[in-house]
This record gives sequence, structure tokens and C-alpha cells, in this order.
Amino acid sequence: MKRLFIAATAVLLGMFAAGCDGEGGSEPLSWGECVVSYSLLEYFPEYDGDIENAYYINDSEGETLMFCDYNVEREHVEAFKNKLGASGFIKEPSSGSTVYWYNNTGTYSLRIGIDDYETYVIIELTRMA
Repeated sequence: MKRLFIAATAVLLGMFAAGCDGEGGSEPLSWGECVVSYSLLEYFPEYDGDIENAYYINDSEGETLMFCDYNVEREHVEAFKNKLGASGFIKEPSSGSTVYWYNNTGTYSLRIGIDDYETYVIIELTRMA
């Protein structure tokens, strides 16, 4: 089941990435604005950059929010990565372009995937029950 989840996530991320290399299709949102709509964000460190083209999935595997930050400012990505370690997330080795961090609390597992490109970043936040 875990392999199926990873494969499905990779496919979704690939489709999502195809829409992330342009100018963005919606007005950027702040973390605070997104928390109102997506309560799973309360389990993750705050991302200070723009949240654009947010894509939410809630299924039997858990909740996932993927979003882009176009014309990304490097300090937002680096600050977010620093917050991950400070919040108990552990960086996992990976062989693809997505770098994952995990935090298992005993009640649920959190996963963050980051695809970091030169001019934009894709961030995937998943809360698995």
C-alpha cells in the first residue's frame, strides 16, 4: 500500500509540476489565509513564501496539500528547511528530485516533500493518520 501511495504521489506531483513552471494561475495566498481552509497546516511549520495553485487531497491515506511558490525567494525556502529540523522533522535520503522530511508523532505521521527549482518551488505537505 505504501508503494501505491508513493507511486500515486509521484504521478500527481509530476502532473502538478507541469503546471508549476509558468506564471501561476491564481492569486498568491499567505500561510494564515490557507490555515482557514486547510486545518492540516497546523501540524507543519509555517512557510513564509507565497502559496499558489494549492491542490488539496483527502483520501484513505491521509490529507495532502501541494502548492507552488513562483519566482521564489530563496530565503523563504531556506528558512522553511531550517524550521523543519527545529520542529523534529528528519531529512530522508532520496534518489529523485523530491527531498522528503518525516516526523512521526505516534498518533500520526507527517511528511513534507520539496522540489526546489531555480525559479519556483513545489511543496507537498501530508498528514497520514
